Amino acid sequence: MAAPFPSDHCWVMKIPSQQPWIGPVVRTAVELNWQEATRTAIAQQGDDALVSEMMEQAIDRTVNRLADGGPIGVEDTRAILSHFYSLEVRRRRDASKRLSYPGSALESTPDITAANDFAHVEAELDLEAMLRDTRPELRVALLMRYGSCARWSEVADRMATTEDAVRKSCRRELKRIRQRLGIPDRST
Repeated sequence: MAAPFPSDHCWVMKIPSQQPWIGPVVRTAVELNWQEATRTAIAQQGDDALVSEMMEQAIDRTVNRLADGGPIGVEDTRAILSHFYSLEVRRRRDASKRLSYPGSALESTPDITAANDFAHVEAELDLEAMLRDTRPELRVALLMRYGSCARWSEVADRMATTEDAVRKSCRRELKRIRQRLGIPDRST
């Protein structure tokens, strides 16, 4: 059986009827990025078995991003697609490195091997000190999102709330932690 063409992976596109220009530019961007995507997957994952699946995720996110704006060129679309593909590769690579917060209701098993055993202990103590005053469910949300690069949708599903609610709660808690630690606020 012959390998599918890169553009065959564009079946995931749900193009809005008022944005017919999206399909052709995304297909072209996929074809132009395919070889680089394969090289990236081999370098990061060890093989190219998941290139199609990761590319489909990147295509879906690219189409969603493009649906919000006006027409753009192939090079800009290619850059957006490449960015989302890199994020997906990184998310999958880091999925096995999920952090845990001991004693939380939604604890997951850590798969982190540190070169220095003391560095891991110190990091855990630092994390405990930073999150001491944070509610347990909010700790889990912060660790899922920022510690293990989970998507907001995954965090919201785990927390049984909406993406906006968990995103705002995390933003407020991070702002509170920054103030307590004396770190300047980056949002202003």
